[in-house]
Amino acid sequence: MVTIRTGNRETDSIARERIIIEGETRNRVRFEMPSFIEYNPYKETIEEAIIRSLGSRAGNFQELAVEKGWSKADWSFPPIVDFRERINIV
Repeated sequence: MVTIRTGNRETDSIARERIIIEGETRNRVRFEMPSFIEYNPYKETIEEAIIRSLGSRAGNFQELAVEKGWSKADWSFPPIVDFRERINIV
């Protein structure tokens, strides 16, 4: 998470999170949708920000999934990759 603060923390804090939404469409096609979500953590939860970013007024993620026609849908943070483990220093 990246948090940018300027001045008053409750009104000016912006957090930016990378998330992945995955599930199945009505046609049973699996999907993964990576996204960056920006929100003020003092004013809304990340789930509320995800719903807002998709142009919905659903009360929670499950309602959003029904509205979008998704099944087996969920959101998560991507795994953290430690690139030091992938580098072979010779």
